[in-house]
Amino acid sequence: IHPNGDYCIGQDSGIYWRFTEPPEKGVEAPDWFYVPGVPSRLNGQLRRSYVLWKEKVPPFIVIEFASKNGKEEKDSSPPPEGDEIDPET
Repeated sequence: IHPNGDYCIGQDSGIYWRFTEPPEKGVEAPDWFYVPGVPSRLNGQLRRSYVLWKEKVPPFIVIEFASKNGKEEKDSSPPPEGDEIDPET
């Protein structure tokens, strides 16, 4: 599917859409998402969230199943520390 094997799939993981203070204000945790062209591991570990404003590659598919008001599903953990990844390299 991916010539270089780089893709990220998240399930109930936070997507940090934009930089905010505190970081938790800029996060959404969809039920499932797929991002092509980015490694599934960050600093040698599987991703627990995806930081769009660092990666600069938007998710290709995002799925959210409707359930009540969704507040129970909101991820309030801070974004992971790590190096920014240049999608051009």
